[in-house]
Amino acid sequence: MKNVLMGAVRFAQGTIVTLATLVTLAGCGGGGGSSTTNTAGNSPQSTPASPGATASGTPLATAPAPVSAPAATVPQSTTPNVQPVTVTSTPTQTRNMLTTSVTVCVPGTSNCVAIDNVQVDTGSQGLRVLASQLPASLELPAVPATPPAGTANTLNAECSVFGTGFTWGAVRTADVRMASQLAPGIAIQVIGDPSVPTVPLQACR
Repeated sequence: MKNVLMGAVRFAQGTIVTLATLVTLAGCGGGGGSSTTNTAGNSPQSTPASPGATASGTPLATAPAPVSAPAATVPQSTTPNVQPVTVTSTPTQTRNMLTTSVTVCVPGTSNCVAIDNVQVDTGSQGLRVLASQLPASLELPAVPATPPAGTANTLNAECSVFGTGFTWGAVRTADVRMASQLAPGIAIQVIGDPSVPTVPLQACR
């Protein structure tokens, strides 16, 4: 019993000493702070050093302020770029066929013809029209082919192969208009042009 009491007394003494130490540190401000007292009625308080200067008076290097990039703007185009299209079915009962109208002209002239029901095929390129849709007055110049040795006036023709077949016809030059835009002097294929020989089946397979 006596030993228990002595241990309790020592514990209490240690606790009092610890508390006294903490109070002393708190009274000293923990060693990390400072305060300025104005002892005269008209003397100004000391001003803390500016963060941009060191004790030696040399300014600290500061990173430049980031420059905000101008907002990206896309100017609105004033060029007409609208082409009417029609969704229909073909004579062979192909549904949802996209068609449009194309104006074909003799290069550099106003001799033109508007061709309706031209199939819009996003899987191919170029323009192909039936020779029967071009009036006799619309004489498109032929794109000359490189003639073999000993021949002349060789007409250029091409075979275009598709998933359901192929087209064969002469290659001629035309001005093509769509959506108020002009593609001058481009090569088009005239399918069934009588000026080219019969279809070379081996070449189109």
